[in-house]
Amino acid sequence: MALQDLSANRGPLPRFGTRFFAGLDGRVRQSLFKLPLVLNSVGGFAIGMATIFLIVANLTDHEMLKAFWLGAFTTTLLGSVSLLGATKFAALRARQRSVAMQRAHDRMLRQLVDASPAMVSYIDSGGRFQLTNRSFENWLGASRDELHGRHLRDVLGDGPFEAIRPHVDRALLGESVRFERLIATLDGGCRYVDSILTPHFDERNKVSGVFEMIVDITDRKRMEETLRDSEERHRALVENSPVCILEMNLGGHLETLNLAGRTMIGEDDRSHVFGLSFVDIVAPADRPRIAELLDRVRAGEATQAEFGATIDKERRVFSANFLPLRSPDGKVHKLMGVMQDITDAHMLADELSYQASYDALTGLVNRREFEQRLERVLDTARFENTENALCYLDLDQFKVINDTCGHIAGDELLRQIAAVLQSNVRQRDTLARIGGDEFGILMERCSLEQATRVANKLRRKVADFRFVWAQKNFGVGVSIGIVSIDKTSENISVVMNAADSACYTAKYKGRNRVHIYRRSNTDLVRRHGDAEWVIRVERALYENSFELTYQPIVPASGQSEDGAHIEILLRLPDSGGESIPPGAFLPAAERYNLSTLIDRWVVTNALAWFAENPKALDRIMICSINLSAQSLTDPKFLNFVCDTLDASPVPAEKICFDINESAAIANLTDATRFMIELGKLGCRFALDDFGSGHSSFAYLKALPVDYLKIDGVYVKGITDDPLDLAIVRSINDIGRVMQKRTIAEFVESEQVAEKLREIGVDYYQGYFIAKPKPIEDLA
Repeated sequence: MALQDLSANRGPLPRFGTRFFAGLDGRVRQSLFKLPLVLNSVGGFAIGMATIFLIVANLTDHEMLKAFWLGAFTTTLLGSVSLLGATKFAALRARQRSVAMQRAHDRMLRQLVDASPAMVSYIDSGGRFQLTNRSFENWLGASRDELHGRHLRDVLGDGPFEAIRPHVDRALLGESVRFERLIATLDGGCRYVDSILTPHFDERNKVSGVFEMIVDITDRKRMEETLRDSEERHRALVENSPVCILEMNLGGHLETLNLAGRTMIGEDDRSHVFGLSFVDIVAPADRPRIAELLDRVRAGEATQAEFGATIDKERRVFSANFLPLRSPDGKVHKLMGVMQDITDAHMLADELSYQASYDALTGLVNRREFEQRLERVLDTARFENTENALCYLDLDQFKVINDTCGHIAGDELLRQIAAVLQSNVRQRDTLARIGGDEFGILMERCSLEQATRVANKLRRKVADFRFVWAQKNFGVGVSIGIVSIDKTSENISVVMNAADSACYTAKYKGRNRVHIYRRSNTDLVRRHGDAEWVIRVERALYENSFELTYQPIVPASGQSEDGAHIEILLRLPDSGGESIPPGAFLPAAERYNLSTLIDRWVVTNALAWFAENPKALDRIMICSINLSAQSLTDPKFLNFVCDTLDASPVPAEKICFDINESAAIANLTDATRFMIELGKLGCRFALDDFGSGHSSFAYLKALPVDYLKIDGVYVKGITDDPLDLAIVRSINDIGRVMQKRTIAEFVESEQVAEKLREIGVDYYQGYFIAKPKPIEDLA
């Protein structure tokens, strides 16, 4: 029965006698209530017009019945009452308990909803709020009472209401709706929320309202945006990477390929790439190897490979790294590849390899590659007992043509000679340019007799060749040395030196001929002797035991000069007290690259001695010091001499460096630079053994020398040999024309000295003038 129906009942108001309530304890008295209402029925029992119904809370059934009877008795004093049975009263008590439990349940649900971080509300079918939780109220900044009964439009505003209205209408039609939206916050910011609308059905299964739950998903949305941005950047980086990046399925078919990859394979359309077999891109020769590598990637192994491919009919070379991509369960589900086009790098590497192995001028194998092949032939000879041969070729008259016509002509001559030689050797033989105008031929599995026949054929071909330059015809010869290579051959150095020696012998015996190297006891003795000399030279350098001597160089005219002209000579002391001349140990020192160390010792100690003996220095006008070819080509030696002269009190103008003519010609550029740099300091220079090189005199224009020292081989014979006399006279004349003074070496008799005076030589030296003396005699 509704509350308004109860209040409409009629009946006399009951009166209570206080004496009856006085007997009740305080708890019952506080819990006893009486409604002065006339009830038509209670719990199905008819009571009548004057019936009084008591509602008692928080009592046991016995206490409630007791209170009921007291109330009923009081009512009897004023009118009649119908007796309500104890059983029915117990039913009333049970219902009261159920209501109390429901209320407790409702309170618990309210607390649970209020404690939820989600925003919860209930909207009736008219769009008005009937329930909100604290989170919802805090978001809107309004209390529960302020929101209760208000329409959505009034609370949210027109814009937000219109935005969610379609979703609410769908929910009111019985559809569960979920959507995301952006909402404003009280602080002026915005938050992303996930809204869930759930229709509420009544007992008639009609929608009576909508439950809404709103969850703040701002952090999740930001993470999603960050992830989306990251993925987008990743896609952009992959797509625009300069290297090819690809993904394949387990079958090896392409699923993704970035722009660089599509460009590499010449396919712009993405759709044409999808499903393409990667192995089909690879050159046929490399496909089995790449297929095997991909199997290893499927097994979980990262691999790397280089392979070829034909793209747009052009051969390309690629380098690729393959790695497996695993799913969350750890299984390989895709294959990834990072690939680069290394064609240019590969070509550059090939070019560098070619340059490292081939001579740029002639296109022949160079010395480095030649010696590597020689090393392999030596190994084969030792283990397989094969016969092989090495030919060492040196062109005759090359320097004449090079000096007369220039370097361009010399280069062209070398190219043409290389072609002549190449066309007359076997296909399997190695022809190399091993330096300057020198060539080498490595004949594998070739007997000495066969090699000799080939060498003589080459000699004749070169002799028949005519070099034409500037409308002039030049003949060229070649001297060839041959050495056999078998299981007894030693190392590269020994074999090359033997062939070089044989070539030198061919030149010495008249040029344009072939000479075969024959190993003899003399060679063994010489090698043993070299080792002994090297030990003694190294000991002398370490112990500082070399000795300096000097030999005077005097004017041939007999006129006196302002000071003495001397040449510093080196001696190696012997255990027997004798001094060994340099001709005995210098060849071995040169072969074992000790010459520069010796030259340093001489320069250092000669300057130091004169610095300690200033009076002797004052009496000296020119002091000549011999230098080796190795020192000329050593840049550090030039710096050493400059630094030593700069630190010494000896004037550079008093120092003259003697350089062998052959060494100067063979190292013309280095010799010229050496003379120019030291000439700036005031040093002078002499070409030693001049005339021994049998070369053109044109190079003299380039060398800033002061003296020409005529080779003693010609000087000794001028009194008996007309040719020697003519040569000496010619050299002296050339010196005068070029304003260079001449010095004759090895003057050993009065007759030779007299003839030299007649010729007009400026200076001479030799045993006839004075033998070498210890430098201390100058003091």
